[in-house]
Amino acid sequence: MPQIRRFSAPVSLAVLPLLAAGCGGSDDQVYPGYVEGEFVYISAPVDGRLDHLDVARGQKVAAGARLYALEGQDQRAARAEAAQRLAGAEARVENLKRSRRSAELEMTAAQVDQAKADSALADTVLVRDEELYRKDLIPELRLLQSRSDAKAKKARLAELTAQLRLAAQSIGRQEEVTAAGKDAAAAAAVLEHADWQLSQSIGISPGAALVQDTFYRPGEWVPATRPIVSLLPPENIRLRFYLPESELARLRIGQTVNVGCDGCPQALTGQVSFISTEPEYTPPVLFSDQNRTRLVYRVEAKPAANALEWLKPGLPIDVRVGSPK
Repeated sequence: MPQIRRFSAPVSLAVLPLLAAGCGGSDDQVYPGYVEGEFVYISAPVDGRLDHLDVARGQKVAAGARLYALEGQDQRAARAEAAQRLAGAEARVENLKRSRRSAELEMTAAQVDQAKADSALADTVLVRDEELYRKDLIPELRLLQSRSDAKAKKARLAELTAQLRLAAQSIGRQEEVTAAGKDAAAAAAVLEHADWQLSQSIGISPGAALVQDTFYRPGEWVPATRPIVSLLPPENIRLRFYLPESELARLRIGQTVNVGCDGCPQALTGQVSFISTEPEYTPPVLFSDQNRTRLVYRVEAKPAANALEWLKPGLPIDVRVGSPK
């Protein structure tokens, strides 16, 4: 897959006063904070010219949606070559494992039958000539010719019988089959790598998200690992606020908090997902003459689904925390 890098959204906040009194119930306390987004930066591990940009800023994309495509001529050519090499290696393995064609086997078998008949006839002639020679009816040269012919016919029969036996077996030795199989496995690995390289020229959304920004236009050259598209998945939006040490006992992981912001509807909520174990000074974006040196604890909360439409990264918020139940 294309490389994915995560970065927190840069935040520019107005000065927010820490509210000491609750809004609503007497047990509630309101704390200033802001919305933070962790963007996902999609990049390719290979260089290439941007061929297609399939998304625009502000567009919502589904999981698996194509974001962009680089020109991939080199990758496609490499994949085609690897596929051809694999096909050739697999064909060689099959050829080594496969016996000769049936027509060749039938021809060799017919030759063996003919050789058997020829050998049998030569043996018969030899027996007859030996009898005639004992009776002085044929010269010795004729007998020698018969013996030589019978011996030659036996040798020919043995040769053809061996050929038929070899043809019926695999024409390749086991060592050759093993070596060819390893060549095929190596070719398959090269093809797999070529497929991977080709896939890296296409950017795919890892999940449902909002397209935050695009950094290149079609026709531009994109260096390897440089972000092409940034995404903001809804699960990467979180609320951040700070609690004084004296109020830390109000919170528990999983506790629901109410969220307010300018222009937002009421009844927005979030769920506490993180409470820092280490104190820190109140950040400069949340200071006043009364609390600028006070130690606070950072708290993060996951906004509810109904709040995601309103809560944008960098937006100042007020978080109302009640007593834990």
